[in-house]
Amino acid sequence: MQAHFKRRRLQIALSGTHAFAIIAQSETNEPDPVVTVGIGIAQPKDKTLHGYLTEKEQVIGIAEEDVEMDVIEMAIENLVTDWFDPGFDSETVYRKGKKNYTIEGRTLWLTALCNRQKAKRKTNGR
Repeated sequence: MQAHFKRRRLQIALSGTHAFAIIAQSETNEPDPVVTVGIGIAQPKDKTLHGYLTEKEQVIGIAEEDVEMDVIEMAIENLVTDWFDPGFDSETVYRKGKKNYTIEGRTLWLTALCNRQKAKRKTNGR
């Protein structure tokens, strides 16, 4: 999975562009937990407007599809709340698999990157 993200990153990275990273570390006594992480992206079609990145990390035992839905809903909600509606409920708008939305006359592009894998324990049992 990491190789896929690395290839994709190299395809969209241009010389001189800024790269952002979300890094998290977690420890647990649970033996070999399955951990899911996700990043949601809400980007307006109008490039003069800012978008939002949202993230969830350290999600143990949750399906990748559920984390994807959560991070996309959070990205939509953050963006629309910032624009004009503090009471906006993204659950009423988000539809699985749909990438383009028009909300209050503004077109948004949405996507998520998620990864689920078994965590590896260190040799000292942590």
